[in-house]
Amino acid sequence: MRLILIVYLVIGVLVAAARNYFERLDNIRGIVSLFIAIVLWPVVVFDIDVRIGRDDDEGGRNFLLPFGFMWSIATARGVALLEAMGRSRD
Repeated sequence: MRLILIVYLVIGVLVAAARNYFERLDNIRGIVSLFIAIVLWPVVVFDIDVRIGRDDDEGGRNFLLPFGFMWSIATARGVALLEAMGRSRD
């Protein structure tokens, strides 16, 4: 289980780096945006910008999904994955 988490986070770091989330770490918004991008990297892969605030000088979709909605999606996926893994062990 730890290996899966480590692989998931490494992929998140790579996706965040590819989408330039490491460029603006000079304030708390940049750091929080980086953390969100790493944890929710599947959302970032679909070109949804999860940066806190707005960067009009960059292309792509510049909007932030509400945190509750993003967290509910991540939690639901995680619970479904854990349940499926538990059933496969039975």
